Amino acid sequence: MGVDIRKLNRMLQKEVKELFNYEAEGGPDEANPLATFCADDPEPFMVNP
Repeated sequence: MGVDIRKLNRMLQKEVKELFNYEAEGGPDEANPLATFCADDPEPFMVNP
């Protein structure tokens, strides 16, 4: 397949930083943005075209 996992991880890291202002620098006790919900989270994927 030739999938570059490092490139995929960097892309996901950038998206999470832009959407949730989160960087994975803390430990396991830090809240994960993909496992939490806030009413004011951006929802660009839910907008009807």
